[in-house]
Amino acid sequence: MSGLRLFLSKVKMQSIEHILFAVNPAAGEGRTGKKGDSASKDFGDCGLFISKNPGEIAEFLTGNADKYDLVVAVGGDGTVNECVNGIIKSGNIETMLFNLPSGIGNDYALNLGISEKPAKIKKYCENLREEKNMLRVKELDVWQIDEKYFINYASAGFCAKTLNERNKANFLNGKAKFFFVALMNYLTYKPIEAEIKINEKKIKSRIFSMIISNGKYFGGGMKMAPEARMDDGILDISIIKPAAFCDYVNIWLNSYKEDRTETKNMHFCKSDSVNIKSSEMMPLQIDGEYLGEKKEINIVKAKEKIKVLVPQKF
Repeated sequence: MSGLRLFLSKVKMQSIEHILFAVNPAAGEGRTGKKGDSASKDFGDCGLFISKNPGEIAEFLTGNADKYDLVVAVGGDGTVNECVNGIIKSGNIETMLFNLPSGIGNDYALNLGISEKPAKIKKYCENLREEKNMLRVKELDVWQIDEKYFINYASAGFCAKTLNERNKANFLNGKAKFFFVALMNYLTYKPIEAEIKINEKKIKSRIFSMIISNGKYFGGGMKMAPEARMDDGILDISIIKPAAFCDYVNIWLNSYKEDRTETKNMHFCKSDSVNIKSSEMMPLQIDGEYLGEKKEINIVKAKEKIKVLVPQKF
């Protein structure tokens, strides 16, 4: 935490006076709570909000984001998502966002090159002390589904259902839990008949899962969209069709590679909006947060971008 104090002192010197640390103790299967317990001592006179229930960070920022120049999300992708929703809904798009990753997947931080290793954070801070600016401001796209916003990815179908089941499971931890739940879900999950509208073109298909990506990484380091950029106004879409189990294993293994090759079970495209309709209920999640089931999912680019701090090399 000494590294955080150094980071904080340097940021203040750069005219960022009002800072809020938004801490989600439940992130990382409870590991973030240890940071939150000592936060009031380590963060000095900065604002501190420690959530007790899902949605509280977003609700707090919706009414208070205008009081802060910078919000530091201490948690994983879900914590970042709550901060994005709160800042955008507050109407104060000048408030900046930074993430100290301590979740399970940390795909947002991975997309932006923000390390979760304490030694790396300390190095950032030591360089800042030497007046080498390690962070810069960047504007990223935000995407909208009804009244909810996301910054990294959304998924519908199998992946969303698996996420929900993983969150409810009270055995195993980390990726082991995810892959065990995914295997169990595979045995019972039924693909969905859907009509997908992309680039004004309609596609009727049975889908196993869809991943709609603003960033490259998904599901804890899987590179589902290696060409994706978070500031180009375009979504990278992966449509996974029903297949044999061995085909899904290949899709999973290939997701860690730079190259994406289409197959009869995997289709890729790009668009600035997505609409999915089905007569069946479709599980839906955004940035690792489960939103329930819908018969229609409409994704559009939000009017506002969000200002974030990223490493200079990003």
